[in-house]
Amino acid sequence: MKELFIENSLDFYIRFLKVNKKKFWAYRIFLGLAIFLILALVFLKTQNVFVILLAPMLAYIGYKLPYIQMVSRKNMVDMVNSFLFPEFLRTFISLLGTQGNVFQTLTATIPYIEEPLKSEVEKLVAAIEKDNDRKHYLALAEYIDSNEAYLIMSMIYEFSLIGTNKEMLDELERYVEDIQNNKTQELKRFKIYRMEKNANIPLVTTIVFVLIFTLSSMFYYANTLSQNL
Repeated sequence: MKELFIENSLDFYIRFLKVNKKKFWAYRIFLGLAIFLILALVFLKTQNVFVILLAPMLAYIGYKLPYIQMVSRKNMVDMVNSFLFPEFLRTFISLLGTQGNVFQTLTATIPYIEEPLKSEVEKLVAAIEKDNDRKHYLALAEYIDSNEAYLIMSMIYEFSLIGTNKEMLDELERYVEDIQNNKTQELKRFKIYRMEKNANIPLVTTIVFVLIFTLSSMFYYANTLSQNL
């Protein structure tokens, strides 16, 4: 919640999501001013003091809305990538023995990867074709933004320098297996949460209906009894 007010990660989100910074600022200022002016016009028409008191808060929310949308987009991309990354690694491992080296293997994985991760792997391949530097591998890890990603991409960089053997591949497979298991458990917990959340709606509706029926019945009988008396 604090981040929504301070916006420490604003520049990072703009770079990550490839948002036009000038258009972003123009849009959020326009949105805040538009909401304020609309409410000001409503106040002039209705003379309702509550409207003009509410205007600054709603204008501020409108100003913040583009940032909130950007945070939501970043979270969605992170969630999608958290599932795509283990799949990419599995493909990489399965192709590594047939492609000869890391560069060729990464190139061969591209047709099997979905967006948005596909574009980042393409950038990695283009970068290491010119210069096989660790920073290019870590750039992909930074995009995935997890401790496991940094460790695994460092391992793949080492593979590009010294080659691989069965022991190293087995270790990489174990890491990938752990990531996959964690994501599977996370997905199960998410599905259970959604099931429980969806189950609460009819439960609450039923309780409300029973309360309304009970109160209506009590009111009806009380009214009938008072008329008889």
